[in-house]
Amino acid sequence: MKKKLFSNELNFNLTIFSGEIEDDIFKEKSVYELHKFNFAFSKGIRDHSARKALVNEQIWYEDEASVVLQGKEYRLRLPKGKGHYSPKTMRSVREVESERLLANIHGSFYEVPLYKVGEEPLYKMMRPVATHNRQILDYNTWNGLLLMSGVKADAKSSEHIIKDNTYDIALWMGGIDDIWKFGKPVGEGGPWKNAIVKKDEISDMYLMTGYDRKTLKLTADKDAKIDLYVYIAHYYDKPVLYKSLSIKSGETIIHMFLKGYNAHLIQLKSDTDCRITAWFIYE
Repeated sequence: MKKKLFSNELNFNLTIFSGEIEDDIFKEKSVYELHKFNFAFSKGIRDHSARKALVNEQIWYEDEASVVLQGKEYRLRLPKGKGHYSPKTMRSVREVESERLLANIHGSFYEVPLYKVGEEPLYKMMRPVATHNRQILDYNTWNGLLLMSGVKADAKSSEHIIKDNTYDIALWMGGIDDIWKFGKPVGEGGPWKNAIVKKDEISDMYLMTGYDRKTLKLTADKDAKIDLYVYIAHYYDKPVLYKSLSIKSGETIIHMFLKGYNAHLIQLKSDTDCRITAWFIYE
């Protein structure tokens, strides 16, 4: 059974909605509470405002090239993790600390600054925290802890797993900083995959910061010069030219970024109309 989580406003317990995914929609089957003071589970709901937790904000979608995060005034692309993830059913973003959001997108956690309450988060300033490649349906801070659903049915109670065999409920529980231990940020993707690109048309921004070893593979169906522009820091409004790469029709060239080199975002531009793939591998 899948789980959705909500911190109660009235009695400070945690409400847990249990159900199944049907046609990319969460269907509630049962509801439980985890009690604040004794960490015991009970069946039923006491704070009906908790049902707002079932509303899922869809901020991203996936195409052949990458994850696409559509902001109000710009489009940002992120690398893909391993596996299938549904933005319709899995929570994508939630405030977990004051003015700091945690985003769970395609197998990775990201830290996202919150500029003003009620306004769009600063997605262009986001940075990866960890790549987990797990089916984490929901997560929430409660009682000073971070909780996640998506625990395997056969998981045993442990330091981080709280389980009730009577109700067949299990949640992961830990500190917010524990997510840094889930695995270093990795992924693959890019702004273009077998895409028809117009001359001097700059690509979408692609996230680059926070990844260790970075490699770019370029393939084009015509001779072309590809300019790479980087936003050295997240607060820069305009990118600067990092490097120009010349490519022959039909060949693939590989550019390995120097160890320790980092920029926040990257964009590409071609000097001719062509069909091109720009594939970033973050390891």
